[in-house]
Amino acid sequence: MKRIEIQNGIGRTTIMIWGHEPSQGWGLLEERGLNGGLLARHVHGPSVDDLVLSELNGAVYYYHQDHLNSTVAVTDASGSVVEQYRYDVYGQPFFYGPDGTPRTESALGLRFLFTGREWLASLALYDYRHRAYSPSLGRFLQMDPLGFGAGDVNVYRYCFNGAIQIDPFGLSVCIINPGDSAWTRFRKQFVFVLLDKGSQNDVKGSIGEDKCREAENRKWGFLSIPDYVVFNVNVAIPNALTLTVVGWSGTLAITRYGDIAWSILGIGAGKSITAVSGSIQVGWLNQTRIPSESEVISFLRGHGINFGGGYIVGVSAQYSPEHGTATQIGLFSPQMGVSYNYAW
Repeated sequence: MKRIEIQNGIGRTTIMIWGHEPSQGWGLLEERGLNGGLLARHVHGPSVDDLVLSELNGAVYYYHQDHLNSTVAVTDASGSVVEQYRYDVYGQPFFYGPDGTPRTESALGLRFLFTGREWLASLALYDYRHRAYSPSLGRFLQMDPLGFGAGDVNVYRYCFNGAIQIDPFGLSVCIINPGDSAWTRFRKQFVFVLLDKGSQNDVKGSIGEDKCREAENRKWGFLSIPDYVVFNVNVAIPNALTLTVVGWSGTLAITRYGDIAWSILGIGAGKSITAVSGSIQVGWLNQTRIPSESEVISFLRGHGINFGGGYIVGVSAQYSPEHGTATQIGLFSPQMGVSYNYAW
């Protein structure tokens, strides 16, 4: 694609070359002039907006990012700090020299700043792929392409005005906590790309169509992407008097956002052909919109009661006293009954 930018009152046309692999999340790889000459080259890490280096005007600059992927400093090939960056809560950038001296603007002109997104200095806006974001206003300039299906009643708001959340695609929120390990950050962002359909299809030109369809179909429950996958194992103690079995129950659930809930503290009662039974199911919270990351993991953690069963294929209902109900379908060893688990 071509982008025309105004720098110091002079227009410059740049040919932008984008990556299309899920791990790059529709990332900018190269910038070239109209004659094809290389202006800048950018190298990305394994997760979305994880910047490694930029080559600009023959020099190589290495990025140092915080837990939100916001660039806090860049160093040269010798490891010396070249420029430093700070942001207010809405992402407005402030520039500093190697010794901490404030600058009115970046001396390097690097693009990737707050949450690793592109800073369009001439417009004072960030490019969040599907939408433009204004840090001075603290909001997007366009409506969320998912509408209310993104889970927010304010379709212009940035990440529910949260300080530990990012929105790499301008579509929906991924929560990144300051204490997250590198593996947890990668898991959250990579699962976010794989399950929140948009990045791969958008690069092919169908901007958000799959995500918008998925949000619209949410009211049809199991026709949309599952909110989680859950594995269950039951070890039974037969009771000849009542023909029921009582025993231990354990679960492991993985949400659509990559979070994990697990339980080894559970008890079940019912009927089963074998002493050890189990199931693998996908589940949807019983609500008309796509639930947020915190809603899904809150539902799965804490107290939970499950009713159901099946013979190869089955269904069940999951109940959380504090967070409502969910519908689950999947594969079962022959069984039916009820179980209680406390999950973390």
